[in-house]
This record gives sequence, C-alpha cells and structure tokens, in this order.
Amino acid sequence: AIKANVSDELIESIVAARAYLEELDTQVNGNAAKNEIGEKNRPTIGERLFALNRGISTSTYGPTSTHKETMELVKTELMDLNEKLSTHKATLMALGDQVRTAGGAWIE
Repeated sequence: AIKANVSDELIESIVAARAYLEELDTQVNGNAAKNEIGEKNRPTIGERLFALNRGISTSTYGPTSTHKETMELVKTELMDLNEKLSTHKATLMALGDQVRTAGGAWIE
C-alpha cells in the first residue's frame, strides 16, 4: 500500500475546496435540506428555464417582458457559475498535483 504524506494544511485546503463545490451545487440545485421538507428556495437555473419553456412553448404572443427578464437572469447566473467553476478548476488541479506529489494515489 502507498502511504501518502499529506499535510494538515493540504487537507484543510481540500475540505475548503469541497465546501465551495457544495456551495455551487446549492446554487444550481437548491438547498437539499429545504427541498426535502418543502421549504422555499431561491429559484434554480433549471427551474427558471422550465418556467420559460412552459410560458413560451404554448404562447402565440411571444416572449413577454417577464420572460425576457428571466432569460437575462439565467444568462447572468450561468456566466457567474461558469466563471466560478473555471477559477475553481485551477484550484482543484493544483490540489490534485499537491496530493500526488505527497504520494497520494491518482484518482480520475
């Protein structure tokens, strides 16, 4: 068996990186605990897109100003999420390199 020499500081960085990913997951999917008990959550990107589809697909009028505003919210949230993920990807890659350097096993 391979024994890794991972520092407490590296472990803390990994825990922080995981917590950040969980925050992003909540942003995308809503708060899981609130979902279970039926509490109100902020609308997720998927819920906004579903509402747009439902509102536009059966309409002969076309998109309303509310639909357009919702689409702008979706675009803004997706761009924000993409930026956060891109930035965090570099952090995760660096953490992976540090774990491998410390003797940790490669996990894809």
